[in-house]
Amino acid sequence: MRAALLEPDRISSLVLFDTEAHACQPSDKAAYHQLFDALSERGPIEELTRPLAKQIIGDHPAAGTWIQKWREAGQLPLGAPARCLLDRDDIVARLTEIRCPALLVRGSEDTSLPQERLKVMREHLPGATSIQVIQGAAHSPPLTHPEEVNALLARFLSGGILTG
Repeated sequence: MRAALLEPDRISSLVLFDTEAHACQPSDKAAYHQLFDALSERGPIEELTRPLAKQIIGDHPAAGTWIQKWREAGQLPLGAPARCLLDRDDIVARLTEIRCPALLVRGSEDTSLPQERLKVMREHLPGATSIQVIQGAAHSPPLTHPEEVNALLARFLSGGILTG
């Protein structure tokens, strides 16, 4: 969305998975800081990475794979990605400036993104689709439900999912 605001002529459409236009809520920011600080200090021990994997990946075999990868690496890549998450600006008021088609997708089991925040994007993005829900997916539908996601992308790109 921010790229579409910065360079609208270079963006022909958006695919928005489990994302939002709001700034990080203060309570969420505090919880993330606490988690990231603990992970930075003690490394990706299972008591910390298991809840993080459940939040991001849900009840899917890939969660175990990522816990193992984090354990082997001895750390999570927290630097710039964490700052991007925590320090993002609120662009809700600017969404009407984005004129390209936008596919809105949410995992039905995503606990980190309330559906109301996606509804705000649906209401303010002129070219937004209705919110498409991937049943059983948490915060990472492309990782855990690639068949459903690819079918949805194909429908969107072929004009089979209407916007506006």
